[in-house]
Amino acid sequence: MSRLIHKRPLPLGRHALGALTCLGLLAACGGAPAPEAPGEPPAASTATASAPSSPTPAPVAADAPGPTPDTAPAPPPSPLKVWAKFPSALGMFPLGTSHALLSGPAVDGGFSFSFLLLSASGEVTSPEGLNSQLPGFADFRTATGSWPKATFIGYITGNGRVGWSQVARATSKGWKSVNVNSPRWVDVSVQAWDKGRVLALSVDQFGFDRKPPTFRVVAGYPARPVPKLAASKVPLPKDGSPGCTSAIIPEGFAATELGHVFVTGTSCAETSKQMFVEYFAPGSTTSKTFEVEVSGENLSAVARAEDDVFLSAGGSLLHFNGSALEQVPEVKFATQLALSEQGTVWVGAGDKLYKQAKGGAWETIWMPAGAVASGLFAPDDEHVFVLGGDALYSFAAPSAGVKEFKAEFGQKPSKSISLPKAATPDCRHLYALLYGFTKVTPDDYDFPLTRKAIKGQTWLEDTRFVVTEDNGKKYFGAIPNDYEVGKRLVAHVSKKVKGSVPVLLCADPKVVRELPIDLKSGEVRK
Repeated sequence: MSRLIHKRPLPLGRHALGALTCLGLLAACGGAPAPEAPGEPPAASTATASAPSSPTPAPVAADAPGPTPDTAPAPPPSPLKVWAKFPSALGMFPLGTSHALLSGPAVDGGFSFSFLLLSASGEVTSPEGLNSQLPGFADFRTATGSWPKATFIGYITGNGRVGWSQVARATSKGWKSVNVNSPRWVDVSVQAWDKGRVLALSVDQFGFDRKPPTFRVVAGYPARPVPKLAASKVPLPKDGSPGCTSAIIPEGFAATELGHVFVTGTSCAETSKQMFVEYFAPGSTTSKTFEVEVSGENLSAVARAEDDVFLSAGGSLLHFNGSALEQVPEVKFATQLALSEQGTVWVGAGDKLYKQAKGGAWETIWMPAGAVASGLFAPDDEHVFVLGGDALYSFAAPSAGVKEFKAEFGQKPSKSISLPKAATPDCRHLYALLYGFTKVTPDDYDFPLTRKAIKGQTWLEDTRFVVTEDNGKKYFGAIPNDYEVGKRLVAHVSKKVKGSVPVLLCADPKVVRELPIDLKSGEVRK
């Protein structure tokens, strides 16, 4: 196992995959099935302004050790100019070197989305079909491919009981779903790969299926072979609870159109937060693992050649030479990557950009005062676009003046929408989500099958059984006083109530009704 020494602390931390992939509703995160029907078990879940052709101004020299912050001189003026303004901050997803997709803020309470299209010349448009047939209840995650014939988006959706990932493809009439994941399985990312294929890496969000994270080709041919993550050497628990199914727990995934595949994550078998990079060479289904001291989130990659690949991982820039990963010392921070048609690597790094022409030295370009790079699109070295919140910057001012887009993308998510995640031992508010109410569930339903399952289980004496409400929907669950009790309850109900898929969350939902259950008789106390 190769080791990469990283000496400086990183400014960005990691977050649990569960928090990244949850929809805003408890049911979508928890994968709870429909409520029990009286006398029978619950059903199992199924599931425009053109840019003039002018050369990029010469950037200033690359970063070098300087004076202390108290005496540091102000940065030089930025050569970047405002190209366009938007009503709110956007996201940017390059689609090759011809276009980039601009994603607007969430609409309809945070569970839908909308787009604009940015061309290589700087024209911002909304072509026919771009915002047609979008899912009405979904959490947008990523976009990849090339416009207009091979553009794909990845998002998480659900049915009010369980969530999963889907991939849709752009058509002239709107977006068409082309790949639907299994219930509870969510994609770490969806990436353009070799031979025009699109590759996704999915994980079982809560580990109920006890199957390893899986690669799948969601578009293009051949569909196989695909990479296979190294298996865990730790045996699965004998009680049927989730365990280690792969050597690392994937947190980031990036692929290149030359065929490279990189996956970042921590070891499933160790409590250490040591990060690893599992690498698959083009055409290979087996991997080589590197030990690195960087965060694994927000992984992206660009490749000039098979032995000349750059990765941005959790704020650090790494270079892969075909056999080893090394940190790029000239680049102190990295959040976005782009590769121009000329082979120049561009790096977004907060208040500055870095660039390296093929065979050249690293150079630094400062952002305008107060601006922070949040997206990067470099179709060629003469046309580079940097997103900074609600403004788009370029090296040349638009000939027709800065265009301010007034179109509303919709409202931001309501503050009442919670964002639960899988419980951990240090969680302060534990909630075992057992079932979701449907439109025909009586308000006073008392869940007889669950009461029968917990009859005689006196170890639940300090657990509250409750009906909760979140975003207008009701759920039946339990509030255990201890993490281990919560885990045991979820496993017990899953085993005893056929078709149930309970989950232990770190959440504090609104309690609308208590269900006092006599554990000796299994009846509701009057």
